[in-house]
Order: sequence, then structure tokens, then C-alpha cells
Amino acid sequence: MDSLSKVDYLTSYLAAHYQPSCSHCRKTKRSHGVKLKRCTRCLDVLYCSKECQVEHWRVHKEMCRPAEKRGNLANRLRAYGVSTTAELAAAAVKWVETHNEAFCDLISATVVLNGGVQANLTASGRTLLILLDVGLCHKRDGNPAATFTLPQLHVESDADDVGPLYKDWPSIHKSAMEMFLSVPSPTFAGVMPVVFIILDTGVVLRHYWPIYKIFGRDSDNPDDETRVICEDICVMIHDTISNGLVLKTTEKRSLVPEIGELVRSEQTQWVWKQLLSWDRYALESGEAGVVRKSGLHPHEIWQKFRPFPEAPQSITNCPFLRRTDSGIWARVPSTV
Repeated sequence: MDSLSKVDYLTSYLAAHYQPSCSHCRKTKRSHGVKLKRCTRCLDVLYCSKECQVEHWRVHKEMCRPAEKRGNLANRLRAYGVSTTAELAAAAVKWVETHNEAFCDLISATVVLNGGVQANLTASGRTLLILLDVGLCHKRDGNPAATFTLPQLHVESDADDVGPLYKDWPSIHKSAMEMFLSVPSPTFAGVMPVVFIILDTGVVLRHYWPIYKIFGRDSDNPDDETRVICEDICVMIHDTISNGLVLKTTEKRSLVPEIGELVRSEQTQWVWKQLLSWDRYALESGEAGVVRKSGLHPHEIWQKFRPFPEAPQSITNCPFLRRTDSGIWARVPSTV
């Protein structure tokens, strides 16, 4: 990942092209004609209605800090447990790598919900915009899974002059496509540029990400069931990531990832350990107010979303996943 390149340009570019949206329902003034109002306490997030603000409070309350108390950049960096923007960028790369599998599902579901796969891959200037903030359960103990939370992820559709931002995008796109096409996949559709913005720090990261279709479903013109399934996938992934949990497919030909956490090993390395069953998650998340539109058990939702048993691939820092001889998906270095 090209960590801090062109920060000044990116900041001005996003200021011109970023489309503000409701932090809960994602409606925008431009596309939905809604009037957005800021949270009067932190002045960071926007809402289109009092109802959306109330519904989003469970997610927002831990991040809602009075504007006058947030302090300068040094204080903001200390909240992440780092002292420089370079360290913060490195922590963001590690966080994305840690949630590799969840991000692949989350991004693909988001693309399906925002116009469909083909429309986003062929339209000029479509970019994934991902906002990051201090993790809800971040203890500054070095746990790479809990450093950040994900207040917003959406497809930016108005960046028609994205060329200056990605002047080398054609060559990057070609290399990425060659890498992913070298590992045959019936659901791989293409790659999209992605921009990560770490709120209140000026740190912007740019990269690209693979997009997958949902096997057996129309990912270009999704029907109501497909949209509901994708919405539920986004809700569950947002919830697990925000709580520092890591999704991981551990069994051969499994359609359903397991929910785990990172714990320190005897060698002081962070290792994944299964924590929750989906039965327990369904119970606890329901009690916490997490709503799944379909009303289905999480197992059923994953089986409908991943009807073809293949694990996603990612190119964050150029590693991606391949099935090993034992049948488990493992990260191996790419040749690009």
C-alpha cells in the first residue's frame, strides 16, 4: 500500500468530490435530496433525521467526543497508541490485513448494493471510500484487530476526474488483474481503487481491491432477496470489526467463517483464536440491537451470500489467499 503519498492532493481532491451522507442510512443530499445535520456534540458525523441519529447512537457513542476536547494532532495520534502519522499509516495497513477476509466480503456486498458489480467496474471514476476512526475497544495494547473502527464505507460515484488521483491506475489495474486471473475463480469480477481516510489526522491511504460476484445470483441487478442478504452481511461485518473480532474461514470448503479474536502467544505474537459461535453471536447481537433485515440466522445468511465455497483474495501489501494442500485458505506472498 502506498501509505502517505500525495496526502495534500488527496485531501483537496476528496474535499471537492466527497459526497456527505447520513452516517446511518447513507442517504446523500445530492442523490436523495435530504438535509443533513451534524451531531452537535462532536461535529463529525451527519444525519438526515432524528430517527437515524437515535438508531446510530449505539455505534457512534464511543466515538462521539466534544470537538473542543479532541485536541491537536499529537493528542489524536496518542489515541491510536502511536506518535507519528507514518506509524498510524502502518497500523492501518496491519488492521486491514488482519480483517482481510471480512473486507473482501464487505466490499463486494457494498458494491452490489451501490449499483451492481458491472456498473461500478465499467463506470469512470468509481472509487471505494473508507473512513476509519479510533476502535471502540482499542486498548493501545498493540492488538492489530482493534486499532480502528469503520464508521463509513461507500462507493464514490462522482469522482469522474479520478485520473489525477490514479494517474498510474491503468498499469496498476493491469498488474492486479493479471495476478488475480492467475488463480481461476468463477466469481472474480475485477478490481476497484480504494481510498482509506483516517478521520481528524490528515492521513489518507490509497490502494485497490478485488471485487467478487455472488455465485448463482445476479450481482449486477440484484433482486430484493439479494439486496437484503448483502445488507445483513454488511451489518454483521461492521459489528464484528467494530468490536475487534476477526472473521476467518478455517475448514475446507466451508461457506461460513468463524468468529475469533487475536490473543498473544507465548512468543508474544498475535494469533487468531475462535471466540464465538454464530448461535451465540445471534443472541448477543440481538440483545445489543443489531438488526438483520432478513430475519435469518447468520449461518443461513452466509450460506446464501457464499453459495460457492471459495475464500476471497486480497492484495493488501501484496499478499493474497490460496488453498493449501491441507485444504485451508492461507496467506502467501504474491509475485507482483
